[in-house]
Amino acid sequence: FLWLDSYASEPVRYLAFAFFWGALVSTLVSLIFNTVGGVLVIGATGATDEGTASSLTAVLVAPPVEETFKGVLLLLFLVFRRHTFDGITDGMVYAGLVAAGFAFTENILYLGRALTEGGTPAFVVTFVLRGIISPFLHPMFTTMTGIAVGIAALSRSTPVKVVAPIIGWCAAVLLHGLWNLSASSGTTGLILGLCFGFVAFVSFVAF
Repeated sequence: FLWLDSYASEPVRYLAFAFFWGALVSTLVSLIFNTVGGVLVIGATGATDEGTASSLTAVLVAPPVEETFKGVLLLLFLVFRRHTFDGITDGMVYAGLVAAGFAFTENILYLGRALTEGGTPAFVVTFVLRGIISPFLHPMFTTMTGIAVGIAALSRSTPVKVVAPIIGWCAAVLLHGLWNLSASSGTTGLILGLCFGFVAFVSFVAF
């Protein structure tokens, strides 16, 4: 994402702010809302099994919550720092750095929990899955919002300025939810998710 920024360089302080927004603000607020949302979903569905409850939260709660609090910074930049937001490339850079910061903190939390609850084997599995196989997923998801906000920044049409970010957010939530669903569906689902993720990643890099 810093390489991509070299084509339309933005102030370093804004790039750093985006990263730390994801690493600190988005993760903290998302953790709170995910917990509350998980309780509400469990109460609404009556799920009593811990695995089922965790899967429901991961698929139904986490994607909209996390993509909202990662994406809100893009809208803040668009409204209050419009001179630093010139289009799609800027949207991708800011979104990617926010999501990279988010993934940075989330990975630490997941690795710590895996080590505490499952020991070294669980830690190794979590590291391979999150650190080697799927490190670019969060940036890919949130970049959907970034592209859409970039389109809004370029457009002179009010409907486009309003609708485009919503469509981008929906795409981010959908991709995020599909990945969480595949990861919660056992080995077969995970393999299918990784295959889909690989195709999406190649398409993303090509774009």
